[in-house]
Amino acid sequence: MSGPLRVTTLGEALVVMDPLSGGPLRHVNTFEKHLGGAEFNVAVGLSRLGHGVGLAGGLGDDEFGEEILA
Repeated sequence: MSGPLRVTTLGEALVVMDPLSGGPLRHVNTFEKHLGGAEFNVAVGLSRLGHGVGLAGGLGDDEFGEEILA
């Protein structure tokens, strides 16, 4: 359970696409998705420690934005 809002991070949340094989990007066909972004990671970490956290930033109106909000 998080406490009262004490920290607000300002910045971005990203969807990071990591290739599952090495070599030039043009030859990579499969990727693994991760959520990231420094401000997002700090907010998640503090929340997991029980702190009340907010994140202010923009999100795309697409499936990636929906995944970040989920």
